[in-house]
Amino acid sequence: MTKGGGNILIADDSERIRKRLRRLILGKCGSVEIRESVDVPTTIERLLSDPPQILVLDLSIPGGSGLDVLDCIQRQSLPVHVIVLTNYASESNRKKCLSLGASFIYDKSTQFEEALLALKRLQSADGLPERASHE
Repeated sequence: MTKGGGNILIADDSERIRKRLRRLILGKCGSVEIRESVDVPTTIERLLSDPPQILVLDLSIPGGSGLDVLDCIQRQSLPVHVIVLTNYASESNRKKCLSLGASFIYDKSTQFEEALLALKRLQSADGLPERASHE
């Protein structure tokens, strides 16, 4: 894992979203290592081989569900902070994600900036906020 600025994994099957997140994260967070994955198996492999500090996770990705990824993180007790950024941020999904250990869950269509601010807070050396759901 990269020390200092941190190590971030973006798990989203949309290349457009991954590029946008990469650009915005580098603009807000400075020196970070950003890796990407496009499906559940690749995401889990990357989590197990070199856990990032932060995972930005879409719930709807090929090869399973983002919930499968959260379940793996919980079962393996991986020290990863997860920001779920999805088009499926229903109250039911919020509860499921938070119960599986997600730090935050945001609606991709309306809360992109809020997700980036949460990522910046998680990435900072000033400490980590408590897990929370944001409307």
